[in-house]
Amino acid sequence: MQGLTFGEHASKKRLADRTIQTYRDVVKAYANYLFRTYGISDISKAKPRHAYEYMDKQIALYESSDQSVSAFTMRRFAHALHAFREASAVTGIYKGKLKLGDKRELLARLNDGGVYRRSAASRTLKAQHSDNMKVQKQLHGSKSPNAAVTASVHFGVIKKSAV
Repeated sequence: MQGLTFGEHASKKRLADRTIQTYRDVVKAYANYLFRTYGISDISKAKPRHAYEYMDKQIALYESSDQSVSAFTMRRFAHALHAFREASAVTGIYKGKLKLGDKRELLARLNDGGVYRRSAASRTLKAQHSDNMKVQKQLHGSKSPNAAVTASVHFGVIKKSAV
């Protein structure tokens, strides 16, 4: 797996360099899991059931509030595996198309398990609705001559995002 590449698939799909690196890391971690759990040292020998069992274990960890997994990382796994499968087919690095698991099935397992990415769980710095409402309240109480204009602009953003 040292030479893991997404080949022309990356440019076809317009994947950013950082996304390619992330997907590479995800696939490497999955390959390590396959080896530790099943003794499979060649990812081309993996079956769809391995990916589904892996996802089910991740969902169970998520449901037990394990901080090592998130809805985002589980969805990223499905997309990374799909991109790797597609890229390996395009590059011809493996004989035939890999049967690693269907992205739709992996994502359906997440949806069926009620695993959705919630902005509150994100580690990205961004305002939540409650944060926006606090700012709105502060703007209404402000004595700034621009408070009314700022509040109306701010409120317009809130209304649009709520729709």
